[in-house]
Amino acid sequence: MWILAYFTQDGEPALGLSPVVTIRDVETGNIVISGASMIEKGDGFYGYYFTSFNPEQNYAIICDSVTLSGVERYTYAASGEYHDVLNDIESTVGIVDLRTDLLRKVQTNRLELFDGDTDNWILYDDDGITPLLTFSVSDKDGNIIVQCPNTPSKRSHAKGLSISGSGTSEIYMRKSVYDPDNNGYVNAAETITDGIYTSTAIQVKNAVDNTHSAYQLGTKFVTESGISGGKVLTYDSNLDKLVYTTISGITVSGVSDHGQLIGLLDDDHKQYILVNGSRAFTGEVEGIYPTKSGSLVTKQYVDDVLASKGAIRYGREHLTYNDTYIDVSFHSPLNSTDYSILISLEKETSPISEFSYTITNKTINGFRVNFSGYIDDNDYYLNWQVAASGIAQGNCLGEVKDDKSPELGGDLLLGEHGIELDTTPSGNFIHGYTIGYSGNFSYVNVDWNDTGFACPLHVKTNGHFEQCSAASGTFRMPCIALALEEGIGYKKVLWNGIIRKDSWSWTPGDIIYVSTVDGALTNIKPTISGSWVQVIGIAIAANVINFNSGLNVGYIN
Repeated sequence: MWILAYFTQDGEPALGLSPVVTIRDVETGNIVISGASMIEKGDGFYGYYFTSFNPEQNYAIICDSVTLSGVERYTYAASGEYHDVLNDIESTVGIVDLRTDLLRKVQTNRLELFDGDTDNWILYDDDGITPLLTFSVSDKDGNIIVQCPNTPSKRSHAKGLSISGSGTSEIYMRKSVYDPDNNGYVNAAETITDGIYTSTAIQVKNAVDNTHSAYQLGTKFVTESGISGGKVLTYDSNLDKLVYTTISGITVSGVSDHGQLIGLLDDDHKQYILVNGSRAFTGEVEGIYPTKSGSLVTKQYVDDVLASKGAIRYGREHLTYNDTYIDVSFHSPLNSTDYSILISLEKETSPISEFSYTITNKTINGFRVNFSGYIDDNDYYLNWQVAASGIAQGNCLGEVKDDKSPELGGDLLLGEHGIELDTTPSGNFIHGYTIGYSGNFSYVNVDWNDTGFACPLHVKTNGHFEQCSAASGTFRMPCIALALEEGIGYKKVLWNGIIRKDSWSWTPGDIIYVSTVDGALTNIKPTISGSWVQVIGIAIAANVINFNSGLNVGYIN
């Protein structure tokens, strides 16, 4: 509702004011709006939109110009549901809102819905003559819809029909919902000779019940006519109905006693054990730890009990795409968190990526395995085994040579032996091809690497690394390492060894140089004056280089 106040100063419209409005609920005495700013409308008028206005509540309104004095400072108003109160507001203060007036009329005359013609109802104004609102009661096809009955008029001057027994002239709507042609539509609002009208709710129900079958399945109706034992429902296309009938060859019967069922002894499920014990169970059972007498004992439970009285736990967890960790839960808790963990990562199909991992969140009920990256396929499995402190685990190392990643406390003496490198290493699958390495590596700070895996790297004066270039006029030489990871930061690099990148296409025996193209390798020696020349290895396969940077670096003069 808009509240519109008018201020004058010395008899002239007051402009440029910043008035405020305060609104109080008359019935409760509570202030509902306190000091809200009004908007200047021009010519001394200032407005405020009362968003929480309730037409059924009464309000006292004070508009304060703030800067004016005397009788010119304030204007007052009252608001209410009824006509005389609203007239006082409009004449005294100038609160203008057609919507409020309309709401009041609807509220006051809402029980005065009169019958119009066959297509509408009419809500009349206070004079009982002037149409105020017309409600259409037809559907989109122009068919009249069901109309509900009205209560008697509350207005003494309303003119209506004389209903037998009512005592006074009252207003009722007499729209019939009877469907004489039984097509499911009410085609007209007319008085039916059988006297069924919609003047009460029960008569509406009776009219519907009398014009439709008592039972319906989808759009088809069925009556109880012809029902008897042994008959079934069938569709009769001639009648377009569901009817009860007897069909030759069909017998409807049933049993309530389990012992009367036939075929109970038939061997229908070959995987189950027979009652007489002549065949063992052949399926696979997934059970839980037994909790009461008669519980199924699983192999996991038996293994755990036999292995140091339950001090060993093991399992196999399925990993899904984009996993970065997995939580492992024991079937039963250990006595303490002092246990060791063995883990292996298994993948069923190629390509295969390598992931490092970290163990966290160790509890007596399980632990978490965090991976170095996102799992890139849905067929990875984590095999794990834990054992309490002092318990020997299966798959333990029998010899030091079986440890694939030993941490040495001193020098490693090879004697007459050496370190075997893999000449066909297989690691991650990235960008549509496989990469891998085998050799000496460590981690360094890389500031620039646009190439990614196998980018030649040069050490800067601050100890950080950047990609090499043999182009004339550059000073990012010599190459002393190859990048084993993409991007910048604290990254893994290869100092020397075997490196594989399936996007390469060398000829075995090719001499490999640092290229004049930033961050690239080439099998063509640079020839442009001022270019750097450095041999960093030799191709031993189309996709494999034996990397050994050396320090034999020159440039073309």
